Amino acid sequence: MLFSPEGSTPVKSFLNIGAFVLRVLGFFFILFFFERLLFVVFYFPEMSGEAGFQETLRAFFMPFRLDLSAAAYFTVIPFLLSLGFLFVRHQRARTVLTKVITVLILVFAALTILIHVGETVTYQEWKSKLSSRVFVHLAHPTEVVRTATPAYMVEFAAMVLALGFVAWLLHRQLLKRAAPVAAQGSWFRRFAIGLPALLFYAFLLIVAIRGGLGRYPLGISNGYFSNYHIVNDASVNTIWNFGDKWLRYRKGNLDQFFGRYPQEKAEDITRMLLSDHDSLTTKVVKKDTFNIVFIVLESWSAQMVEALGGVGAPSVSKVAGEGILFERVYAASWTSQKGNASIFSGYPALPRSPINQQDEKIRSLPSLPRSLGDYNSEYHYGGDLDFGNIGGYLVNAGFNKLFDEDSLSTLQPRGRLGAHDEATLPYFYDQLERAGKGDEPFFYSLFTLSSHSPYDIPGLTDWPTGGEWAAYAATIAYADEHLGKFFEKARHSAIYDNTLFVLIADHGRTNEYNPFPYNDKMYHIPMIWWGGVIKEEFRGAKVDKIGSQYDLAKTLLSQMDREVSGYRFSKDLLNKGSEGFAMYEHHNGYGWVDANGYFAFDFDRIKVVESEFTDESAFADAYENSRAFITAVYRDFLF
Repeated sequence: MLFSPEGSTPVKSFLNIGAFVLRVLGFFFILFFFERLLFVVFYFPEMSGEAGFQETLRAFFMPFRLDLSAAAYFTVIPFLLSLGFLFVRHQRARTVLTKVITVLILVFAALTILIHVGETVTYQEWKSKLSSRVFVHLAHPTEVVRTATPAYMVEFAAMVLALGFVAWLLHRQLLKRAAPVAAQGSWFRRFAIGLPALLFYAFLLIVAIRGGLGRYPLGISNGYFSNYHIVNDASVNTIWNFGDKWLRYRKGNLDQFFGRYPQEKAEDITRMLLSDHDSLTTKVVKKDTFNIVFIVLESWSAQMVEALGGVGAPSVSKVAGEGILFERVYAASWTSQKGNASIFSGYPALPRSPINQQDEKIRSLPSLPRSLGDYNSEYHYGGDLDFGNIGGYLVNAGFNKLFDEDSLSTLQPRGRLGAHDEATLPYFYDQLERAGKGDEPFFYSLFTLSSHSPYDIPGLTDWPTGGEWAAYAATIAYADEHLGKFFEKARHSAIYDNTLFVLIADHGRTNEYNPFPYNDKMYHIPMIWWGGVIKEEFRGAKVDKIGSQYDLAKTLLSQMDREVSGYRFSKDLLNKGSEGFAMYEHHNGYGWVDANGYFAFDFDRIKVVESEFTDESAFADAYENSRAFITAVYRDFLF
């Protein structure tokens, strides 16, 4: 039994109800403490090494109000149900009500444990708290299972059991102490107890939820106190963060950040940023019509490519030396679904608003398959294109045919996500040779797979827990080896002279050489043009203009003298008159890169959280340009 709402006097009954509210609040508040303790213990070497022990310890004290607010949210419904004991006389009904309240509390406890453990495990990969990205993943639960490494699953199960045991002990100590007594007194007396209890304790819970009586309610930024991201991530209550992200994901409302910026001013600045000032593009190709092959590289960061100053990928670096290397291209986002939309539609990614889920908007956007309407267009992927609605986007973007794991099920070797690059690259080469025998020019794309977790490439198994960076690097080396074989065959093929090959990553990722999820290195990716259609004098050239994935569309179409007016946020990177800049969305905000530096803006803290600008005037200009540009994109997204 849970508690006794009654007593010998109305005052005692009133206080007994309050005691129950405090017990439930205490149950969740203490559970949150142990959840945070688990996170800190799991990442203690990283936290103490980066921030120090004293700063790490503060993560247990600073989030008091957020923890109390989350606990109050969970207490509201049990409290309201508990008032039913004042009016339910039958003992059997009272027993049922007790069980309902008990089950509800345990369900809430299980929910917070599962969410917190999920966040703790995925933090190894994402280096951030759960964002709206998780709801895209949860829409495809089989994909979640397939991308999880064995180590992740073991860690998840062990931590759930540990916190489940803690919750069981807390429940025994806090919520099984008192038993309801038989109903006594008249209905009027019971109502006289219930109404004041409802008003008083509901008021206290609302105050706790708001974080006090101040003018503004509590926000996630109230959990931020440190200059170290991992300490802030430990501090912010997981349930509060998850609920906030869920509400924002459901609303998709960015108006509070961009809606107040003057629309006309935003359009004027954006127009200036995207102007080529009547300059002509530098023609690097021999003709206007040629075959086009895109290879979209899964999760390739610039830090993993020698040609971009990184470590590794000798085969791709060799290709870069024989073609055109775009040295400063940045991913528009950090997810595959947004990356594909930016590549093929020349459209920037907005925080919290995945455009690939907006079919009506996708159909209104330009796209390379539609701009190349006389081309035969196909998209090939060894995994499942249903994930993140990538397949839905590609269909709406105008690809003639899509091929994924359903049609490529015989390719070997395979992993949990699908056919590995070792299998898909030779298969894709055969499709190119077949297409080359036709009369139509073709636009074929391949999306690689092996460099995505769970990194289960042949020959790489049983890596130690926490060794995902080593596993990631190994898969880059694996993919690079088979890309080298692919390009060696393509070099001697019949299609080489009349084909432009474009390598571009869908997004980067944190790695051994850049463990930070906000800064520009996380989004710095390779983009390489290669093939016989490139003029000899430009083979081995490097383009150092700053650009993004969404600039590829206009840059390519300008080389072909095709219409580009629909790509209103894309710029020509081979036009000397165009500005060099890139905007990317990160987990909970956006970043901006230009010739003077970069900065990252966080929506929860409503401020710039990272910056490499040293000149205040240059930063002020960049900040104004970024606000105008992202506002213009947001307005276009809405209308």
